[in-house]
Amino acid sequence: MPEISLQRTLPYSKKQLLDVILSVEHYGEFVPYCERCDVRERSERAGRDIMLAAMSVGVSIFSETFLSRVISDREAGTIQVTGVEGPLNALSNRWVLTERDGHTHIDFFVSFEFKSRVLSMLASSRVESICERILNAFIARADALYGTSIAKTV
Repeated sequence: MPEISLQRTLPYSKKQLLDVILSVEHYGEFVPYCERCDVRERSERAGRDIMLAAMSVGVSIFSETFLSRVISDREAGTIQVTGVEGPLNALSNRWVLTERDGHTHIDFFVSFEFKSRVLSMLASSRVESICERILNAFIARADALYGTSIAKTV
């Protein structure tokens, strides 16, 4: 099962970056391969926001929709995404945002396993570059909303 971990430090507040990451209804506008993302349910429990989101993803001739549970804790600066149903046997995506000295450090982690061996084989050689592209799309979105940054790779 591929596991990718990426880090960046950005000159934005934790709140600004959480707002970008949690704007799932807008993912179709800026996240690579995302055709559409809809929130099906929203709730709050123990200070955490919980969403059930359906994302339609298309790459070349493949198009799939999967359902994920998104649990965010704005105070802690964490977001945990877990696959519920769709083309993956397993999905875990975690964001950890830590604010320090006027910047926010992002730890971005993704682990997943396709149900289809064909999709797994097609994606296996490109997993890290796809994750880099997705993280860079979130940075570009923050740049568009809040001003241009120079992201530091850590």
